[in-house]
Amino acid sequence: MEDPAPSPTPLLARRRRTYVGRDRALITAGYVGSFFAIGVCLASLGPLLPELASKTGRTLPELSFLFVARSIGYVLGSLLGGVIFDRVDVTHAPLVVGNLLCALGCATLPSLSALPSLAAAISTQGACMGLLDTGGNVLLIWLQGPTRVEPYMQAMHAAFAIGAVASPLFIEWALTELRSFAPAFYSIAAFLALCSLPLATYRGPLAPAEDAAARGGGGGDGVKDRGEREAAGRRCAVRALVCGSALCLLFAV
Repeated sequence: MEDPAPSPTPLLARRRRTYVGRDRALITAGYVGSFFAIGVCLASLGPLLPELASKTGRTLPELSFLFVARSIGYVLGSLLGGVIFDRVDVTHAPLVVGNLLCALGCATLPSLSALPSLAAAISTQGACMGLLDTGGNVLLIWLQGPTRVEPYMQAMHAAFAIGAVASPLFIEWALTELRSFAPAFYSIAAFLALCSLPLATYRGPLAPAEDAAARGGGGGDGVKDRGEREAAGRRCAVRALVCGSALCLLFAV
């Protein structure tokens, strides 16, 4: 008679592809916090335009191009996110990278004074927000399951709305009380980095069919499929980097 299999250690438990209890709650909190930060970032540009106009010496109509730059980035990030999350094995990796790049954009924005650099930073931030938007919705469904995801999905989008409402108030408070919008954006960057911590701890959920195959062993074909999926994900990441670099060069010109 064989000895029973040992219970998984915490490290191995964090590498499971199906999460329950505290693990699932922490991951869900990371998704909700990321969507709150997306709402804050998305609504921050409008109240910031007069300050950016004063800092860059440009008129408000000239700075309205920044909305176009961010929208282009958002569309590209959403499209690439749909491809990337379907092909990577560590599904939290793109989400963490998007969070950190968006945080980097928030942290560097107060120091930029040239319109091309502002457009590049804001378009990159938009691409990260599009990636987070697509990935957050998909991964939450994979995490919670289609039969119990509804309240968590509503909570995540409610957090987005709360962030969008709070952002102009927060920036106005910083401008009035602190005489600068920089502390507000540093705080947003810190919050985005904080939301990445629970996501970086876990590999991330898989699509339900893939998760069932992983629990069943999958055999050699499963390993081969995962390897092909990871390779395709790396190729998509390289394409996303190339597209982002080309977009930045376009705005710089």
